[in-house]
Amino acid sequence: MVIKCLCKIRKANKSGMGFIQFKKNLSNDFEIGSSVNILIKCNSQLVSLFGRIRVYDYKGIYISRKVTEKYNLIGKEIKAKIIPIEGFFTEVDRDGKIYFPIDIAEKLNLKQDTIIKMKLQIEGLSSNLYSRIDTRLHHGSKEYYTFLGPKYYGKSAVIKTSSLSQVNPKKSEHLTLSILKGLNFSLLENEEAIIIEKHKPPLIITTQISYDDLAHYFGAYFADGTKKGNGWAICASTFEQAKYYLEMHKKIVKNSSPNFSLSFTNHKGDYINTEELLRNHWLKRAGVSISGIWFRPSNSFTARKFNKYGTLIIRENRLLVLNLYNRLLNGLLNYIYTKKNRELAIRFILGVFEGDGASNANKRGHVQIATNPSDMLILEKVLNISKLRYRAVTEKNGKCYIRIGALEFIKNMPSLYKLIFNYYPKRRKIFFTRLINTETAQFILGARKSINSWIKAEFRKNKMLNSCYKLTEKGNKMMACLQQVQKEISHQTET
Repeated sequence: MVIKCLCKIRKANKSGMGFIQFKKNLSNDFEIGSSVNILIKCNSQLVSLFGRIRVYDYKGIYISRKVTEKYNLIGKEIKAKIIPIEGFFTEVDRDGKIYFPIDIAEKLNLKQDTIIKMKLQIEGLSSNLYSRIDTRLHHGSKEYYTFLGPKYYGKSAVIKTSSLSQVNPKKSEHLTLSILKGLNFSLLENEEAIIIEKHKPPLIITTQISYDDLAHYFGAYFADGTKKGNGWAICASTFEQAKYYLEMHKKIVKNSSPNFSLSFTNHKGDYINTEELLRNHWLKRAGVSISGIWFRPSNSFTARKFNKYGTLIIRENRLLVLNLYNRLLNGLLNYIYTKKNRELAIRFILGVFEGDGASNANKRGHVQIATNPSDMLILEKVLNISKLRYRAVTEKNGKCYIRIGALEFIKNMPSLYKLIFNYYPKRRKIFFTRLINTETAQFILGARKSINSWIKAEFRKNKMLNSCYKLTEKGNKMMACLQQVQKEISHQTET
């Protein structure tokens, strides 16, 4: 409701402060304490004033001495347009803080660490902002304030605010709710939550990602992600990994703002042309814009870890993101340990393959995971729950490896086929080519008539062969997966 009227400007005190007095018939249109924007015309100039309704014989708003003296307003009657404000008006102090009127703070039941959503209007521009409430005692009274940031210093702001509901973390199959205990968070609409810790930008996350959704991705993060430091990062060796990691990250962190850099081992020394080529390939094939490239000169052309287009580093320089990922990872691992969930354990290990797995032997279809002593203990616990047989090796130089043999892959192919090196096409092709040519795989496919008796016994033990050494229903499913592997390799060879 906008009201146009004549208003009288009176002197409010000896210091020269003024008071815009409303006419008596307007008194019922405004509540004491409510905020208004008053537009007045002074010397052909439109002046915008903000204030809260007060009583000085009649209702009106106080205006500063600076304004009354500049436009010589005391004693004048002026035309005014009065616009009610839903919220309140304030000025940002030099620390970037704004203070809440006591009555509004009480109405919203604000407390220390309450998370609020504000609609902020500064210099004609509107924006939505989430912020955290701080409190302090000043001259015996409690004050409520929040930080907007120093860039707003000295500016006038109109703020519409509503307190967000705060909830206690509940036990849930949704990982992102069950791991929030101890964090300052509130639920938002659209099945999201916001986390705000002191002096850190807010983090908006989904509440609808489950353990099933995260197991494979967090296996990759376990292998190739940062778990310490001041920010979060994960490395992608292929375009497919980059797209998958970004998709999963954006599902978890709704207000994600990653930046991308590249690490590249350069054999040719042609940095200028190579840089342009790399930027174009990553933009076209993964949709990412590289901010910087670190070239690593090398004279070797046989390095195992060499990637034709380099290794992409996806990074967020926010400690809250790193803390969230560590909570998610620990929550997932604890869930696997306590529930003895074999399916999640397998997905996690297959995710680890994306970063640390390799098929090194030319004629054997096994996978080797390169790791360190502390991570190897975790991987062994997960592998024991997955029921995949493995061998852990620690060399004299301290290097650690975990090896899973071809027989384990063949026996468990129905559970493993889809995700084995799924986002690393080159390694997937190499591994499957070697696996399908093993004597065991050829026996299951019927291309070989006999196999070692202990392998037959293993298949019988797992009910894949019957007493006549014929494939059972379970064995036929295994064979069907191996046939699918053959088709995949054949198709890749043709293309």
